[in-house]
Amino acid sequence: MKGLQDVVWDAGGHVPVVVQDAGSGAVLALDTMDRVGLAATLATGQATYWVPDDGTAGGCAAAGPLQMLTAAFLACDGRAILLQVQSAGPVCRQSAAGSCFGGVLSLETRPDKGLRSAQRGREAADEVPIRWSPEAAEGA
Repeated sequence: MKGLQDVVWDAGGHVPVVVQDAGSGAVLALDTMDRVGLAATLATGQATYWVPDDGTAGGCAAAGPLQMLTAAFLACDGRAILLQVQSAGPVCRQSAAGSCFGGVLSLETRPDKGLRSAQRGREAADEVPIRWSPEAAEGA
């Protein structure tokens, strides 16, 4: 079993946290915790995220509804945490959506210039196809 001593904190004393819905498996948010917040989360079962002291907003999960912890996992290198939670409501404060990851990301080209691929020297399409193979996944 891993503990706080196994977490690799960044220079500011924080660690990134992926927040996942325990029921559906959907990724709800990416946020940050400090040592105090992680300790409180593990002790109480209520997710406690880091919010900057300067009054700027924290991440989606920090400003969102109550989230009760069902499981916590530390990445193999200790540099990230996965929290599985039950959320009392929508997580995204900008759109009131269940997840902060609702927008589809695509490559946009400028009509007058187009984008060039640095690797292949060809013009990029509006959407980049993702090519996957078992060999590529294994690093072949």
